[in-house]
Amino acid sequence: MMEVSVKAPAIQGAAVMAGFMAFLAEVGAERDRDQQAKTRWALDFYANRLKRAGAARNRPKTPGRAKARGVRTRKRSA
Repeated sequence: MMEVSVKAPAIQGAAVMAGFMAFLAEVGAERDRDQQAKTRWALDFYANRLKRAGAARNRPKTPGRAKARGVRTRKRSA
């Protein structure tokens, strides 16, 4: 996915747009025919990402898999 934009004076807008579209066709970039607002897409994408991260964080830990940090054990002598 790529989003691009061009900037030009209003009087040159049509010529700049035509030239830019020709450039994209020349390099093989295809225009997405099913366009959607980038803001809606971004909001949906990051909302789903946060939900997955929250679900992973709130998952109960599996018994016996907790890491003990800084705990040393001594061997007992017989």
